[in-house]
Amino acid sequence: MVIASSALAAFVASVSADAMAYRDPAMALARKGENTVEASVHLDSPVTAASSWQADCQANAHLVGISHDGIRQTSRSHIVLYANKPICRQLSDSQTIETSGTLQTARYGMRPIWLTIDDNAKTRLAERAPPAKRLIDSMQRSFFSVTEGLSDQGRVLVPGLTIGLLGQDFMGATAAKHEPVNATFATLLEMHFKDSGIMHLMAVSGGHFALIGSLIRSGCARFLLPRQVVAVLTVLAYVALASAMYPSDSVMRALIMGIFASSAMFAGRRSQAISALSWTVILVLLTNPAMSRSYGFALSCASVLGIVLCAGPTAERLSVLLPQFLADGMSVTIAAQLFTLPIQVLMTPTLPLLSVPANLVVAPFVDFSTLTGLAGLVLSSWAPHLAFAFVWLSSCGTSVMQWCADTIGGSQTATMPWAGGIGGALMIVMCEIGMVLLFRTLPAMVKRHDKEDSVVGNDGYLMQLRSKGTIWLKETEQMFERLQKPD
Repeated sequence: MVIASSALAAFVASVSADAMAYRDPAMALARKGENTVEASVHLDSPVTAASSWQADCQANAHLVGISHDGIRQTSRSHIVLYANKPICRQLSDSQTIETSGTLQTARYGMRPIWLTIDDNAKTRLAERAPPAKRLIDSMQRSFFSVTEGLSDQGRVLVPGLTIGLLGQDFMGATAAKHEPVNATFATLLEMHFKDSGIMHLMAVSGGHFALIGSLIRSGCARFLLPRQVVAVLTVLAYVALASAMYPSDSVMRALIMGIFASSAMFAGRRSQAISALSWTVILVLLTNPAMSRSYGFALSCASVLGIVLCAGPTAERLSVLLPQFLADGMSVTIAAQLFTLPIQVLMTPTLPLLSVPANLVVAPFVDFSTLTGLAGLVLSSWAPHLAFAFVWLSSCGTSVMQWCADTIGGSQTATMPWAGGIGGALMIVMCEIGMVLLFRTLPAMVKRHDKEDSVVGNDGYLMQLRSKGTIWLKETEQMFERLQKPD
């Protein structure tokens, strides 16, 4: 009955949302072709570099109202707002503006409508952003000003790791006097991160919230605070962290799951990750059915589900062959990819072959660079010199990530072409089922091998594995040396 009720509620919510979006005046006008309108627009995100050649910057927004042929109508359509540089610097998150531009249906992306502000349009501020949003916007601008003093890799990666926005995508005004990041370098670096399978580090997700939650609980435990206080402080920290990050589907998922976990702590019950994830998905899809088409939300949920269900059993199986610290590190990456690869091939029909070693290399530096980056973000507004010291430390960690991405992602063996679409996803699922069966039979195979060796007087399998460890390490070192050599 619960499943049937949830399915019925999801169906009703989806049909209702699609019907309302279809009948919205802006959508009806956009279906007729490109039209010039006067619009009242509320910005839902900071302004970033445009992904389209037709403008310099863009921001997610929603319409408040439009005027066309002298008729004013209320609209609630979600749009992508495009503008050029003279206007870009006037825009900021959560403000409402009155402007004019060209309305058209979107060529790609989740949001159905594009609105491009005319270069000669008179853009007027109708409503300022709330004080909290203005404070966050000022802090982010100061943070980017501080990171401008870093090397190019630090200017790109430190903001990406800290707030989920790569340095070359920031469009706000800063006090820096440095040249812009080299566009070719930034594009190549981003491509290498994707090919090496560590691009997820540049998107804020559960890792940030886990770090902050751990710090809050450790501090509260030192002062022996009651669990209710710890839960409230944790929720407040999560909300503050989410507000300071670039808005994304993974941030929303992590925030809602964190609130569920803190609510369980407040009530004195043990938090259950699967239950929290399930309720998060249900609430998000009921309130915003369009999220069912979001790859970012699907990847975030799938990775959490994979880690919760499979990381422990995978580490247990790998510990038979590998040291415990390697088994633990590899199990998280393998478990996450087990559930996310079918979704990834729907987006890009390639497989990152070396993502497991790449994640193992960068894992020791992620938490350090994240914490120092967040410290720099907090201090940037009122202690820029101290903030620079923290972001410089963060860039030391991201330099390792750059080396790993360039070494692994820059080679021709980093990725393998794969079938796209539903067929490719089903092929991945079949391969993963085979891997699961292999992992389940691995301990029995090792025990049988050791039993046979004991009969003939040979060393056990694990003893043989240790003797081969030196050879494996040397071959790995030689592989990285070959990858570093130019083709």
